[in-house]
Amino acid sequence: MNYLRRFVIVGIFSVVLFLIYLFIGVSATYASEGEYIWPVHGELSDTFGTRDGTHYGIDIAVEKGTKVYAVKRGEIVKSYLSSSYGNVIIVAHADNEETLYAHLDKRLKDEGDSVKQGDVIGTIGTTGHSTGPHLHFELHENEWREDKKFAEDPLTVLNTASLKEGYSTEVRSRDTNRKERSSGKKYKVQSGDTLWEIAKQYGTSVEVLMQSNKLNDSVIHTGQLLILP
Repeated sequence: MNYLRRFVIVGIFSVVLFLIYLFIGVSATYASEGEYIWPVHGELSDTFGTRDGTHYGIDIAVEKGTKVYAVKRGEIVKSYLSSSYGNVIIVAHADNEETLYAHLDKRLKDEGDSVKQGDVIGTIGTTGHSTGPHLHFELHENEWREDKKFAEDPLTVLNTASLKEGYSTEVRSRDTNRKERSSGKKYKVQSGDTLWEIAKQYGTSVEVLMQSNKLNDSVIHTGQLLILP
């Protein structure tokens, strides 16, 4: 009788442990929905907001043929050859954000394919309007549009340290990286901003801001990324 009682207790305890493990696993899956990894490792050759505010992503220079990874779980909504982007893939994510991977040599995923974080979706190339092998990567807070209305600086969600260390599967939350970017003395120009107002807000001068950012005049553009002294 005692053996039977012990057997029942052990069985109940095992079921409880299994349910706890299952719950933790499900919770961890949902927790990772807002986190990102780098699409490729290489040299950051251009940042968001350059070219008079018309560069709506970042460029990562790396050897042709290098694997490109999905930064987060999602579904391929576009996979095609563009005259400007070259071979390009756009991934839609559960939080309504979309990420774009351009100038690919090869596209390894088709429209409608589901991808997990870290899946290989293509390889580095120099197709379209490109002067050398690199990945042009964009992040959009909503659907990708030709006017780039929802474009956001990808460095607000990516860990800049991992570029120097090489490709890493380390995931980073949006809030964590935004705090790190703000502490790194960078400012993204908002609609209506003037260089004088920004200088006043951060206790510096227009002349110093112009010098720090190599500006020829005080004209700035929405989305432009400024270095704060």
